[in-house]
Amino acid sequence: MARQEDADTLTFFDNATEETTEVLFLTEVVALMEKRRKDESMQEKPMSDVFHKTEDYCKAFQSLASVTHVEEVRATLANYHRSKYEEAQLVNLMPQTADEARAIIPSLNDMDDLELDQLVSQLSHYAA
Repeated sequence: MARQEDADTLTFFDNATEETTEVLFLTEVVALMEKRRKDESMQEKPMSDVFHKTEDYCKAFQSLASVTHVEEVRATLANYHRSKYEEAQLVNLMPQTADEARAIIPSLNDMDDLELDQLVSQLSHYAA
């Protein structure tokens, strides 16, 4: 029987593990899509409407000021030993307070208030 997905407990589809699953920040998705768009000139097939809509969405909601910040942000997040899912949610949603972070990412409830405030504050330095 398949596992029930539950973001509160970080339970996802059956074969998803921290080791086998990569998550992207919306800023990284935008960079990949821009690279793909540049490659479009070498291809005969135009980009689909879904591609354009996805790109527009990611551009509208990307939270990092620049793709150059991705490595710094990942290094900052590594100090807190959170799951990849939580890291992506923190960066993509960019909560302003620890309470807001917990409200939108319930699995963060186990973090100390001071530690989560510090993390949220550090991430805000990279915000768009």
